[in-house]
Parts: sequence; C-alpha cells; structure tokens
Amino acid sequence: MTADLSPQQQLQQSTPMPPSGFMPDGSFRHPAAPQLMMRLADIQDNDQLLELISAPMPSNGVMVGMERSPSYFNATQTQYTDPQPWVIFSDEHPNVIMAMYNIGERPCYVNGQVEQVRYIGDLRVNTKVRGKGLVRMMMKHLPSFIQGDAYVQTLILSGNTAAREMLHQSRSGFPQHYERDLIETLTMTGLKSKVAKDPSLSFKTALPTDVPAMSDWVRQMSAHFNFLPDYHFEDLLGGEPYWRGLNINDFTLVYRDQVLVGLFGLWNQKPFKQTRIVDYHRLIGVARPFYNIFAQATERMLLPKRGELVPYLMLHSALCDPADVALFDQMVREAYRQTKARGQRALCFSLSQHDPRVAANAAYKGERIIGHHAFHSYGQNPLLSFDAHRVSYIECGRV
Repeated sequence: MTADLSPQQQLQQSTPMPPSGFMPDGSFRHPAAPQLMMRLADIQDNDQLLELISAPMPSNGVMVGMERSPSYFNATQTQYTDPQPWVIFSDEHPNVIMAMYNIGERPCYVNGQVEQVRYIGDLRVNTKVRGKGLVRMMMKHLPSFIQGDAYVQTLILSGNTAAREMLHQSRSGFPQHYERDLIETLTMTGLKSKVAKDPSLSFKTALPTDVPAMSDWVRQMSAHFNFLPDYHFEDLLGGEPYWRGLNINDFTLVYRDQVLVGLFGLWNQKPFKQTRIVDYHRLIGVARPFYNIFAQATERMLLPKRGELVPYLMLHSALCDPADVALFDQMVREAYRQTKARGQRALCFSLSQHDPRVAANAAYKGERIIGHHAFHSYGQNPLLSFDAHRVSYIECGRV
C-alpha cells in the first residue's frame, strides 16, 4: 500500500507529527493543511526562487520585475544577517515551490538597545500552481517565531494588495497588525531649486581609518532612531555578505566646523538586485519616446525600453540629527551630485512620514510611493513599548 504513496506521504504516515508541526528533518507540517509541507530553502531552489521573486507587478501602467539575479541567496544576505527563507510544497507537486516567505533577523537598535528584529519579506505565491491552504499553512508556521509578546516587522507598499490582505487584516489565528508609520520612498531625479552650500560643512570620502568613528556615529544616532541596524563598518572591511556591493569609499562623512554631524553612503545593488521594465501599457509604450524628451528636459524619471533595468543608486545610512532638516537637505544634495557623477540618474531613499527630514523632499523632483510600516504580534501591542520620540529608521535598500 505504501508503494503507491509519495515519499512525503510515506514520511507523514510513518512519523508522528509533533504538536509544533516540525518534523525530525526540520520540515514543517500541520493538520490544518495536511497536503502541504514547508522547509527552509536551499541552493537547489535558486532558479524557482528567482522566478517567484521576479514575477512582474503592475505599477501605474508599467509592469516591473524585482529581480535578485544571479543568486537569491546572495541577495537575501544583504537583507538579513540571518536570512531564513521558507518554501511551501504540496504532496501532489513535491518539486514545485507553491509559495515562499523570509522571516530572517538582523540586529537593530530598539529604544537604544540592540535586539534581534525579525522582518517578514519576499512573500510570494506561485500563480501557476493554485493551492488551497497556503495562507493557513503560513499562519500555523509563523507562531513558532513570534511567541509570547515577540513581534515581526513588515514594510508593504500600498499597491501590494495580496500581502496587505494577508497581513493587514484581523482574522482568527493571524497575528494582530499594528501600523507604526506611513513610509515615503522617493526615487529622486532632480532639484526644484538651488540652495547655497553651507560654508560650515565639509564632505569627506571615507577611508579605512574612519571606520571606528563611523561605527560610533551609528551608536550615537540610536538616541534618535528606532529600528536602526547595528551597523559595524568593520564588517564592511572584512567582506561580510551583509555589505555586498559596498566599499568603504562609497561612504561620505559630513563635518560642521570639523565636528562629525552626518554620514551617508551610495549603494549600487545591480550585481545582485535589479528593477527591470517588463512591459508597458500600450498607450504608455507608444508615448514613451515623446515622454522621455520631456523628462530629460525637466529632470524626471526616464522610461527605459522594455527589458532594460531602471538606473538608480540607493542611499545607505543617511544619518544625522533628524531635527536638522537643513543639514539633511545638504547631505541629499551632495549624495545626488555624487550619484550623477557616477553616471546614474536617480537616487532612492525612504523616510518615515513622522521623520522631520521628510519635509526636505518637497524640494526634490522624482517619483514617490507610499508604504505601510507595521509590526505583528500574538501578544501585547509592541508599539506601546517603543519610544515615541525616536524616529523610525527605514533602509529601503534592504526591503
């Protein structure tokens, strides 16, 4: 009789299911979805993971693919210091990934102390393989990682209706959703007006000898920001994968009268993370050449050809006193000048709408999108434990 069963079904029959749902081999099953199995992704899954991640998403008449070529595992190491990508299979299709999500960790400052913060990312469902119970399976799996009053962090774009329907609704068995901020992500393509450079400021390209001061600056900034990663620039010099695509000379130190007051970096992620134009709505495709003439003259976002990558750099660790909006504006203008000097047209960064520095965005041209920054817990509301005077730090380059 067992000869007619798949290997997964034979294992399920021969091995009693532990109450938690975790099997002796580390996989996860649950009676709520007995036909499904979850396990940590491995290198053999790379091609399927890349296909799932790059599935086109519509945005204002444009089909965009968010790629992680050539290796999902290299890319996810820049999102988490401890990535934990889980995949779902069915007994009927044991070699086809039906869905995935990552619930990895990274050390962040919370109320001035370093904690391991879990972040849910890369939530994808394979639309080619329809299956029942996928969401239910994930929700049975999730409590193992956020027990008691523990929480996970998410940042979901307003247009990502599938993820919002899953995580932002109150349903039995789901963790409660607590929204902390709306997030504004700007892909900056120009300046609306010129501002005189502050003569008291100087900008210095970072050197290896600056690393101790840079790491110390991050610790100082934890007095102003919550969820700020515990950046150790020593790890950048050591080639840690969390810093993939970055060199020490990608960073700039900002001094006012020889006192360190700011820090920022420029991050080229194209070797491991790309945004590609898959297709345009027919009318946009026809108008694209004419629009690009207008966009070139007015410093707006150019529309690449179908199949081409969107050119931009990410702003990394733009750290200064959030109350000093004028300083931040000077930092962004210098970062944008460097971006253009490196042959790129756009600079991308995210700010909480509670961050005083978001006011500076009114002086910049570009495309804005809104996201929802939230926390999820089966226990008490985690927002009650966060210092409301600290600004949420958002690193869009790791979302």
